[in-house]
Amino acid sequence: MAASGCLGHSFSNGGEAHRPIGFLGNQALVGQSLKDASDGDVAHVHSLGQILDAAGGLSRKDVLNGFHVVLSRLRGVIRPGLGKLIGTAAHWMTLRLTIIPSKCNMCYMKFSQCYKLCSIVVLLGSLLGIPEAVSATQTTEPELTIVTTTGMVGDVVQAVAGDRAKVVSIMGEGVDPHLYNPKASDVRLILGADVVFYSGLMLEGRMGDAFQKVRDRGRPVHAVTEGMPKAMLLEDEEHPGDPDPHIWMDIEAWASTIALVTRVLCEADPGGCDVYRANAKKARASLMQLHLEVKGMIQSIPENQRVLVTAHDAFRYFGRAYGIEVRGVQGISTESEAGLADLNELVDFLVERRIPVVFIESSVSPKSVQALVEGARARGHEVVIGGELYSDAMGKPGTPEGTYVGMLKHNARTLATSLGGSVDSASKGTPSRKGTDSPVQQ
Repeated sequence: MAASGCLGHSFSNGGEAHRPIGFLGNQALVGQSLKDASDGDVAHVHSLGQILDAAGGLSRKDVLNGFHVVLSRLRGVIRPGLGKLIGTAAHWMTLRLTIIPSKCNMCYMKFSQCYKLCSIVVLLGSLLGIPEAVSATQTTEPELTIVTTTGMVGDVVQAVAGDRAKVVSIMGEGVDPHLYNPKASDVRLILGADVVFYSGLMLEGRMGDAFQKVRDRGRPVHAVTEGMPKAMLLEDEEHPGDPDPHIWMDIEAWASTIALVTRVLCEADPGGCDVYRANAKKARASLMQLHLEVKGMIQSIPENQRVLVTAHDAFRYFGRAYGIEVRGVQGISTESEAGLADLNELVDFLVERRIPVVFIESSVSPKSVQALVEGARARGHEVVIGGELYSDAMGKPGTPEGTYVGMLKHNARTLATSLGGSVDSASKGTPSRKGTDSPVQQ
């Protein structure tokens, strides 16, 4: 057997030469070559050179989509000569790469060795009774790459997008979005996204430049809270006119963001719009059920004990929605530091109201809350830390608290058990006020 020329141009056996062929136009010929090899007809193994030409006709997406599925399916296929066939193809490829003349370097550079071998596997799968391998993976491959800032935004976007998008959240467990400065890797990530979602209302104040770079490239960048009625928002008490950004603490209000997410995804991927609308309907129903569960647990707490004292004012929407008084050492942004006067005022509140429990937050230093405990003790009033709440970030990925639903359930259960309520209580009432007149777009 001798070889000369570029791939498929002159790979001969017994003086027979073969010209390169195209995959679509010569699939039958390649199939016959494969059949000869699988039947052990070594005399025609040289025809496998044409397999590589056919493989070269596959797009990169076809190859990447089909490679893993074909391999996994071939493992479960028992067919005479299959192992010999794949082994022969690999051996032929190795031989061909060994004896290739220098004049063919450019020919081989067109497709890498890895690409060629992957292509062979996909082609073998399609010709040996696995024709659905490539098309099956193409239907499940995410259509969009979406980048979000916080986990709370990421969860609502993923609920609507489902399997049609890969959703990546930049800020993970314990990250304070008020103080977060985007890294170079974050900027690269959002520049490579098809769609970017962020919470808005000045929560991610230090990421404005990164968002603008994406807008300048014509990519959709949206705050999930854009377009929310002003009547739904609370103001920053320290800075009148500025909104309180912690809207996700009111589950019913947060559910209203689903409409915008659905609209944006339908614009970015019209072919998936029916899927997005169906997912949105399910997501909204799930959040409304969560709203009722949390409301039931908080209302089970004796009314005179419904007081929530934390490190900063992240729970005002929670307090409004579920009927609990909220106090924080710091303001709505952790960028503002609590002064001595603020601490003393809150210690007075604890002592006068005989508040027995305070709470720390997962994304905020516990020092200010510990100072409250020590200050109250110095005044003869014992206060304990009732547990850790999730405010500006969700919990560890892979845990219940690492989801939006899980973090809100955790908060409600922690408050109920620490303040004399019941975790088994759940409101069976009808969803109220906001959100009922702003359904998910159908």
